[in-house]
Amino acid sequence: LSWVKNRRMLMVSDSVDRFQLAFLCDRLDQPPVVGPKGRHSTQWCHVPYLNFTIVHWHISSFVTNRPSWWWDIVRIVPVEERWTKFFLPTVDKLVGMNGRSPDLIILQSGLWDQRMYAAAYMKDNEQKELDYSRPLNWPELRFYMQRERTLIALLREQFGNDVPMVYRISTLQKTKQRNSNLYDINRAARFVAHETGMEIMDFGNMVQGHEHLYFDFVHIGRGPLSTVWANMLLGYLFRGQGGIEVKGRILQMPTEDKQYNVSKNWNFCHEK
Repeated sequence: LSWVKNRRMLMVSDSVDRFQLAFLCDRLDQPPVVGPKGRHSTQWCHVPYLNFTIVHWHISSFVTNRPSWWWDIVRIVPVEERWTKFFLPTVDKLVGMNGRSPDLIILQSGLWDQRMYAAAYMKDNEQKELDYSRPLNWPELRFYMQRERTLIALLREQFGNDVPMVYRISTLQKTKQRNSNLYDINRAARFVAHETGMEIMDFGNMVQGHEHLYFDFVHIGRGPLSTVWANMLLGYLFRGQGGIEVKGRILQMPTEDKQYNVSKNWNFCHEK
């Protein structure tokens, strides 16, 4: 992993990735550091012998304001407000090999949006419990997609249009109900990712059927799936920095200062 030296990676997502990052950091003998505003704000780990840093920015759905009924565990919800209060103070940790931006950004938002839509519908219709089986309607999907575009624009404004970005498909809840609304969210997210030139990290679909490896109703435990997650992360970082591997043979190692569109890099590999 000599090519990992001096790299910086940013994850903008929920607690599924936060826990997976903690597992990876533990394996590298570098326990994660929780930001001053708590684990639902920022977390990072730095591996000194590789000078390799991964930073996690926690987002709790794409809502534009915090409803009165929102869960106490997260007091600040809108991405724009979290951006200034939580995220920007950690930007100095994200200067990668090109001297300007992270070497890779992983983006995801789904489980909190799923919960938000179900809770809002429950409140509006005086239901007694959350219903995750209700498919989302068109205005809800349009709202989600526009908010995803907003976050992508914020990231590119901060770090540049050339920064390699990947969208991770959300994992499903371990629930007796159908995850219909999260399937809708994932399809909408996939559309926007394709529209904006982002590669898809299909981890959410890959782990379906392995809910017995969760440690609660939503979080994946330490073990085989966390190893898959870590390997995928490194694989996308490899490609985002110009690494090319075809049929197990490395044709090109990552560069030191140039960044690549991960989606186009994928197409190149599969044309060979």
